[in-house]
Amino acid sequence: MKSPRLIPLLKMKLRAAHLLLSVLLAALAAGFSGCASTEPDNASVRPWNTPQGWENALGGMDTQHR
Repeated sequence: MKSPRLIPLLKMKLRAAHLLLSVLLAALAAGFSGCASTEPDNASVRPWNTPQGWENALGGMDTQHR
């Protein structure tokens, strides 16, 4: 029979092992769930962070002539 002092220590080690396993599984899931594209020619002519015409231009001072 195990001593009464040893039982809480074993439970704490088991909880720590479960926590470590959960963190490891979460890190693996985050690493494998990336957002990669399978289309190699997916290059945009205009970058996604380019300001739109209505964002910065004052009335009548349009700098992008398209």
